[in-house]
Amino acid sequence: MEPQADAVRDIDSASTKAVAGLSGEPKPGRLAMALNLVFPPVAQFANEFIVKGGALRGVEGLKSAVNAWARSFATQAKRYEKHYADDTALKARARDFLG
Repeated sequence: MEPQADAVRDIDSASTKAVAGLSGEPKPGRLAMALNLVFPPVAQFANEFIVKGGALRGVEGLKSAVNAWARSFATQAKRYEKHYADDTALKARARDFLG
């Protein structure tokens, strides 16, 4: 089993590479992007844990399934940030409680 620090680095690099080539992709709706944040990672977890037999491998299978979920979620979250990075409206409505 690889150390979790290596798995986190792999998740970050894989999700960054997956999103890098999206410059010409049309901007999907916010609801579709929000649904993509939920359903593909859950499906990835179920595929890894149930279909591929992760449940039979114990903790190693659970770790593998959680890492697959995290990789899918990080990719979808970075895709969402790339399309909806403009947060000026959010900042205009936000209050500064510290200053």
